[in-house]
Amino acid sequence: MTAAELFQEGQTLLLDGKVREAEEVFTKAIDAGADPYMAHLSRGVCRMHLKQPGPAAEDFTRAIGLNASGYRPFYYRGMARMIEGNAAGAIEDLTRVLEMKTDHVQAQFARGVCYSTTGHPEEAASDIKPLIPLMEQNVQQFVDEYGIMRTQMSKALAQFSGERKTPEVHLTDEEIETIRDWLGEEEA
Repeated sequence: MTAAELFQEGQTLLLDGKVREAEEVFTKAIDAGADPYMAHLSRGVCRMHLKQPGPAAEDFTRAIGLNASGYRPFYYRGMARMIEGNAAGAIEDLTRVLEMKTDHVQAQFARGVCYSTTGHPEEAASDIKPLIPLMEQNVQQFVDEYGIMRTQMSKALAQFSGERKTPEVHLTDEEIETIRDWLGEEEA
């Protein structure tokens, strides 16, 4: 198979939910000389789904090195860094996304969560509060996107409601309850 055929097969496998197989095919596509930007970006997405944020972040970093004008590798690397617990790095990447695409709701919401975990409550509230009405329809998909965002959101929610001993993010009781409903959490 040619590099382009391998890449196309990887895309098909990924769309069919065969993520492990897609990752392997994208690796072969990279070795065969496929478009390195798209191949690393695609393999990184596979690795995120496989809960391998470190290797995924490496792929996204390679994609950024090849083309720093697209927002997607910054978004995905930001998410990978967030999952790894590197909130400061995630904030940098997510801020870059928002500079390129000001209406990227998921990046803004994720950055707010990262701000809350790094003790920046004003920045967290500034990012999250305006999104609450916009996110209600899509938050479950967003929270479950990689299966681990829920943990980060729960930690942020504890800060929002004053349950954590960090600077409190000031959300109304209604806003806190809305987020709890999205996460399927009972009131603490």
